[in-house]
Amino acid sequence: MPDRFSDTLRRVAADPGAIHSKATVSDSPPLLPDARETYVVESVRCGQSTHIFLEVIDAQGQAHRLVLPPKVAQAIYRQREALNTKSRKRGAKQAYATQVAQGNDPAERLRRRQEIGEE
Repeated sequence: MPDRFSDTLRRVAADPGAIHSKATVSDSPPLLPDARETYVVESVRCGQSTHIFLEVIDAQGQAHRLVLPPKVAQAIYRQREALNTKSRKRGAKQAYATQVAQGNDPAERLRRRQEIGEE
């Protein structure tokens, strides 16, 4: 009898409009010499929903398989986008502070342009 992972993957993959990502395999860095884990990640999009299939193979060779439903995939995507936004803001603030420290204030230049009528 197929498990939930296999059943969902087969059902979602059978949709003729489904879009598949290539399976990505990643080894975790060894925390202990005998404790390597391998991760296999595959995403399948059907219509507006995306399923993520995650397989974790531990050092003993046991596979733990998870199906992340569309709501979980959306939460992961939203969190990643939020982190990217925060990172870009932090980088922009640092770049501005660096320019000001070098005596080149972009805000002051913009004010001067507006005062003389260049827009």
